[in-house]
Amino acid sequence: MRQRSAFLVCATLALAGCGVGATAANDDHRAGGRPATCEAFTPYADLDQVQQAIATAPSILGIAGADIATSVRLPGGSAIFAFGDTLLDTSTEGEPTVRNSLLAFADDRACLMLGDDSGAFVPDRSDGIGYWPTSLSDATRPGVAVRPTAAMFLQRVTQTGDGEFVNLGPAIAEVSIDNDDLPRLARVIDIGEDSPSRQSIGWGAASWRADDGYLYIYGTANPELPLVFGWSLHVARAPADEVFDPTSWSYWDGMTWDDDPAGSATLIPATGGVSQTLSVFEQDGTWYAVSKRDDFLGEDIVIWAASSPVGPFIPTDAVAQRPSDLQAGIVRYAAIAHPTLFPEEGTVVVSISRNAIDPERVAADPSIYRPEFFRVPLPVSRP
Repeated sequence: MRQRSAFLVCATLALAGCGVGATAANDDHRAGGRPATCEAFTPYADLDQVQQAIATAPSILGIAGADIATSVRLPGGSAIFAFGDTLLDTSTEGEPTVRNSLLAFADDRACLMLGDDSGAFVPDRSDGIGYWPTSLSDATRPGVAVRPTAAMFLQRVTQTGDGEFVNLGPAIAEVSIDNDDLPRLARVIDIGEDSPSRQSIGWGAASWRADDGYLYIYGTANPELPLVFGWSLHVARAPADEVFDPTSWSYWDGMTWDDDPAGSATLIPATGGVSQTLSVFEQDGTWYAVSKRDDFLGEDIVIWAASSPVGPFIPTDAVAQRPSDLQAGIVRYAAIAHPTLFPEEGTVVVSISRNAIDPERVAADPSIYRPEFFRVPLPVSRP
């Protein structure tokens, strides 16, 4: 499972997109999800406490190591973190590694959420295709008595016989908060036919629910050209309470919103572009795209700022540097912003995933395979 890092270093990780307009409910999945571990939890006081726990704890609620770490805070105050490939400690029943997991924080407790069989929260399809989370957004319907709901965007993934991972296209999962304030998987919808092409747009690489009632769904694509390591950025939108019906999505074509994804305009070009997975969020009227430029082979954490969700997005100078160290066998990738985590004016907390090229190093020390959290400044003025 940890061979993902070797695949990254080979620069062949594919973030595939969806076929035009093709959507299908995945009948392999049933409503599910259960707490594998719940503990009394006192919220961390600051970012230093978070980093201390990540650096020193043998495991966190049963998670020994994981990547991605996208998050959302829902109405009522509950928070969810979604992780990609997750190494579980020996206290957790089931497989030692699962394709995805959730940590749910509500009131004074925190719970590791897995599938009903102690497998992945979003289980594999019957043909073995799994799911990596890419972003989380609030998709709660209006109404006083409605339970909070999250939209979890994912990429379908398969592993080849030689250990490489290939992404096959996006999906969206409906995650509802039950009366016990814990998330449950309601359904999963695969978007498009399985395809390994990186030139197709992988929708859901970032997402954000805006005050205008729309949920903005950002996608990335790579032209598969020599020495182009970045990914281009594109945007779709849907009424937040209709996002689980992809036929309700419309796509920005550079002038207006259109129902044809093939005409999606490029907001940020792939050359010097964003990573395959990133964050886009709005704060005080400014939209920020936060990413590691040129994906895992780049060095710089960059913020692109815009006055609207469709841009134009203007890049800053590097606000931090988190290069991969191939000589030391360490890769860093998927810089993701967490605007509701310890908010401070003029800044945002960012996490970046870490992994080792040699899977034996992670097996010996899973703490290598944990995100790092740090704070970066936001651009001072609106573009």
